[in-house]
Amino acid sequence: MAQTTNMPNRQNTELQLQPTSVEHLLKFAAGGYLYALLDAYDAPTVPAKVQELGTESAVCLFVGNAEKKYWELAPYLIQIDASTLEWMRQSVWGSACGVFLLSKSGLETLRTHLRRFLMVQLPDGERWFFRYYDPRILKVYLQNCRTDELEIFFGPVRSFGIVDAEADQILLLHTSIEGRPITQSSSSSDSLWRIRPEQYQALDAAVHQDLEERMMQHVRKLFPQRCSSLGEDQVRQLVRHGSAKAAGYQLSREADLCRFVELAFAFGRDFDRDPRYPWASEVLRDASIAEPAARLAKVYENARRIVLEATAAGRGA
Repeated sequence: MAQTTNMPNRQNTELQLQPTSVEHLLKFAAGGYLYALLDAYDAPTVPAKVQELGTESAVCLFVGNAEKKYWELAPYLIQIDASTLEWMRQSVWGSACGVFLLSKSGLETLRTHLRRFLMVQLPDGERWFFRYYDPRILKVYLQNCRTDELEIFFGPVRSFGIVDAEADQILLLHTSIEGRPITQSSSSSDSLWRIRPEQYQALDAAVHQDLEERMMQHVRKLFPQRCSSLGEDQVRQLVRHGSAKAAGYQLSREADLCRFVELAFAFGRDFDRDPRYPWASEVLRDASIAEPAARLAKVYENARRIVLEATAAGRGA
């Protein structure tokens, strides 16, 4: 393994990052203390694999009715051996669907600990489902934890691992704090785990930046010539402009934001007010269609039809 280095962090000096290889993961797996926390929402192959492995090697973090109702979307804790690691490399490697964990605690002990952080309280008091097993979220969150928060959050976990697919390595996040076994006071509490304002701001900024980068990649793929002629700065400005306008129509899902930005690239940055496309404005403001996403879907289909008709007419000419 490479030498351990402290991660840049203004709030603690305990969190460290250590790159390691797949070969080293195999050694951890052989020792029986390599796990993965995978999100079925972003990886539909996960539930089938969990069923194949059985409850001795894989458990859902949801319990009771939540597990029965949301089993297709739930997070799963899986003990990893060589064959399961190879399955991960073939099916979910490099995606944002989960993280590794190193721990000498058993499956149920880890499950009990990890369940504590599924639901958290935001600074404004609102309850939030915390997808901390998204590697993009986990890294930012841990970098903004205090020492006492790290101690509790890690608990029986020696390290969290994030896949760096480009470098074909895993970044292990761990602390210099000695791990403590779970006690009743640390594994369960009457109060929700709290996200401090500074942490929320860091997470919010990271999520927006990551979403913006994915939308940049999306439009580069769909409109390569347009993006090349506009240049990086203008493409980014148009993406931000489209995202802001989409939010004004109460659109927040990534797929809807991408669709709105697509329309801005194809029909102009203010297509929703352009007199050449009155159907766009009419539908987006149509109160008879209750769901904003349904309005956008109708606009998108109209736009798609117009493009197809124009393409057919061009071929006919």
